[in-house]
Amino acid sequence: MKSVTSEIAQADSTELISSVESLSIFDMVKFAILWSDNQLADRLVREAARHENLPTDQPGLQKVVETSLRAYGISTEKLYIVDGAGLAKENMVTPRTIIQVLTTVRNNPEFQAIYDGLPVSGQTGTLKNRFLTTGTNAVGLVRAKTGWLNSVVSLAGYVTVGKNEYVFAIIADRITPGFKYRNRARETIYAMLETIATPNK
Repeated sequence: MKSVTSEIAQADSTELISSVESLSIFDMVKFAILWSDNQLADRLVREAARHENLPTDQPGLQKVVETSLRAYGISTEKLYIVDGAGLAKENMVTPRTIIQVLTTVRNNPEFQAIYDGLPVSGQTGTLKNRFLTTGTNAVGLVRAKTGWLNSVVSLAGYVTVGKNEYVFAIIADRITPGFKYRNRARETIYAMLETIATPNK
């Protein structure tokens, strides 16, 4: 076996073997919202906690989210954060807080990634196959984030009415568990938004 001098070893130690570059936070946020990537969403919130030198347990996540929202004057009343994806049944948020978040997002270019990532009714992401049988007149007019648990269905975002855009947050709670009942709730929401989006139809 040929010996290696310390000089050669030192030179070799500075040689770049390979490198990996992640997507930007902007692109990760857009992807997580567009496709409801819960794992990525959870990791982003936990990284936000780490960035603030907070633990990634419930108190840490609660504090980083509350601090972030309050910085923009957003209400945190009754807010309870267990994870970064919103999948835990213990998570709580009010429609008022959601509306305030959406209003802040739309009025602040800093959050353009969130707005750009929202799926469009009947066209992109998790809304690509929605509004195609119910609420068809609202196709392309709703930009929103979907959400559901076993007995809850929600949709929150923006609906375009003519030259205007309105913020909305709809949470249907205590639905009978099962796809059939969740689907009925979704169709009701789509019909409501169609009525709002096309008031003169």
